[in-house]
Amino acid sequence: MTDGVISSCLDCFLSGGELHLFEYGVSKIHFLAQARGGTCTLASSDPTQEVVTRALNLLENGFGDYHFFENNCEDFAVYCKTELVVRINSIVGGGGSGQVASYLAAVNCIGSLPLGFVKTSFYGRVLVHCGMYCIRRLVSDIGFRSGVTKVPVEKIHEMARWEN
Repeated sequence: MTDGVISSCLDCFLSGGELHLFEYGVSKIHFLAQARGGTCTLASSDPTQEVVTRALNLLENGFGDYHFFENNCEDFAVYCKTELVVRINSIVGGGGSGQVASYLAAVNCIGSLPLGFVKTSFYGRVLVHCGMYCIRRLVSDIGFRSGVTKVPVEKIHEMARWEN
């Protein structure tokens, strides 16, 4: 069994699936227009050589155990591209995943569907829930949220809860 991030050829990674481009440095309008999370971020990408250097360092030294919510492949990619990590109570970790944020935002909105206090039509409620979903995705984006800091790859293992 393999834990964490591994290096593989693109065909092996895709395994017959499709490749989707993740966009960096998008505008808030572009971000909100994406119905599905995990497709873009407001955070800008660093130069290619820095990204490759970070990725190779993490592949050699580890990025920690895979965790769906806090340390997944999207967290790895976003960190390699931006050097940004989420700081929670002085602990550095993942949690920048747009897919996870979208999932949690959708669950949260579905859980509040009854909203009996909202005196409006069905379409009005749908509009409110779509707005709530978009706002929840936005405030969780690593390029928008507070508590985010740049941590050089050389220092990531000293500070991270990602350690193996």
